[in-house]
Amino acid sequence: MAFNNSINSNLTGFQSLTSAGVWNGRTLTGGTGISITNGDGTGGNPTIAVIGSGLAWVTTAANVANMSVSTGYFCISAGGALTLGLPTTSVLKDTIRVSLDGATSWQITQAAGQQIRLGNTTTTLGVGGSLTSTAQGDSVELVCRVANTLWTVQDSMGNITVV
Repeated sequence: MAFNNSINSNLTGFQSLTSAGVWNGRTLTGGTGISITNGDGTGGNPTIAVIGSGLAWVTTAANVANMSVSTGYFCISAGGALTLGLPTTSVLKDTIRVSLDGATSWQITQAAGQQIRLGNTTTTLGVGGSLTSTAQGDSVELVCRVANTLWTVQDSMGNITVV
């Protein structure tokens, strides 16, 4: 069987040669969080980009009843202590960060059935459990381990009080 070894210049993107000797155009397709722009191979190459990476950071001088996932909080209430509640809805890998930068302290509170693990210590299960900062610069990164209920401190700075 003879093959046509010339590439079909009318096709864009990647090309593959079939067993019948025909060139077919191929494209890349992005998945969750990935954007792909297929180039034509002549006027432009494919471009691959990550979408929505990182956290959205906010400053807060007020209590937050239910923190939002994929958000970092700078607690800035001059002279005031802030309370921040865990989200009521979360899934594995959801992330939240909290940093003390001006407020007297922050306290991360829990709803019924929720708990936080910091190293080999866990908070009291439910509404009685919490994490509390003790000094300026105290920070935690929380990652959801079990949907809606268990969060793990993946990173921390300072002396965090576990109740």
